[in-house]
Amino acid sequence: MSDRYGQPQIFIMNVDGSGVQRVTFDGVYNTSPVWSPTGDLIAFTSRIGSIFGIVVVNPDTLETRPLIGEAGNNEDPSWSPDGRFICFTSNRSGTYQIYMVDRDGRRETRVTSGPNDKTQPAWSKK
Repeated sequence: MSDRYGQPQIFIMNVDGSGVQRVTFDGVYNTSPVWSPTGDLIAFTSRIGSIFGIVVVNPDTLETRPLIGEAGNNEDPSWSPDGRFICFTSNRSGTYQIYMVDRDGRRETRVTSGPNDKTQPAWSKK
């Protein structure tokens, strides 16, 4: 959904469509929401200044916390099945590559390399 200015924002609602609640208020362009497996956080892509970063929000408290966003555009968050890590794409190296970060944003690892773009990571449940 969009805010009154037409910028995408993140909303949640009950399965029956009731109880619609906006959960993002910072940033002017918030997209690609994904729930953590435990349901306690939503990771999403947010435009922070002139770049895109990965942010998490607690849907109960609406507290947000940037995880990634200091270098390049960082997009396409995907939670690990156990909820400990998030994979995402970043173009900080010149091409889009896949990176992984722990849910606290402290430990980050580049997963792919090479000259071609790698985007839209997804975890296997097996």
